Amino acid sequence: MPNFVSEIVATDNCTPANQLLISQYPPAGTLVGPGTNPVLIAVKDASGNARICTTSFTVSDIVTPTITCPGNITATISSGSKCSRVLTVPNPVSSDNCGITKLTWSMTGATSSSSSANGINYIGTRTFNAGVTYVTYSARDAAGNQSMCSFTVNVTGNKCPNSSSNAKTESQQANSKSPTENQTLSVNVSPVPTENFFTLNLRSSSRAKVQIEVYDLAGRRIERLEGEATKTYHFGQKYASGSYFVEIVQGASRITRLVVKQ
Repeated sequence: MPNFVSEIVATDNCTPANQLLISQYPPAGTLVGPGTNPVLIAVKDASGNARICTTSFTVSDIVTPTITCPGNITATISSGSKCSRVLTVPNPVSSDNCGITKLTWSMTGATSSSSSANGINYIGTRTFNAGVTYVTYSARDAAGNQSMCSFTVNVTGNKCPNSSSNAKTESQQANSKSPTENQTLSVNVSPVPTENFFTLNLRSSSRAKVQIEVYDLAGRRIERLEGEATKTYHFGQKYASGSYFVEIVQGASRITRLVVKQ
């Protein structure tokens, strides 16, 4: 809390201005949280007469959370097993100066799934299909600041059609060719990578509007779109070369894709 006393201009009919007692509550130096914080200013003269006024001090949280994902995971399916394997995924490490209110995840590629759009969620122990699954975690605080991290889960098996040791190729194929089903929402982004722009095609059985947000790898929001779930969107023509996360939200459905601009 800053010192408002030095900025107060007060006068009295009997007591000189430099002898007036001016105080504030909360006192200067008090730690206050994000949001609008009321400040009470009191002025008292030598006779004990007092006048009170109020002002406010607003604190904005602009610090993005930090989040670190586990390293890429590689697992082999034993001979004679099905083309999947149960794996326990380590939790990401995250923190924020004001606390994380939402921690969500999504999977695309060989295995498609996503967490609830609310609360703190971890993958834990799950079955992963053969091939490369691209996993994205997203951490948000109460002010809406967001950071993301990602890693791959590569499950290999000689007799499994989707199995590959080339995680990059599988991840690109999953982004560009295969729509990912997530409840009522289906997403297809192409081409990946691109030197020009991305085309986003959506399908949904819901009429609710979709929100589309694009973030760079540092968690900074680059672009935000909103509209119908049946619409085709074009974006990225002015993006710098690099990798970006595209997050599509419709109600409780949330899908995150990685795209690359060359």
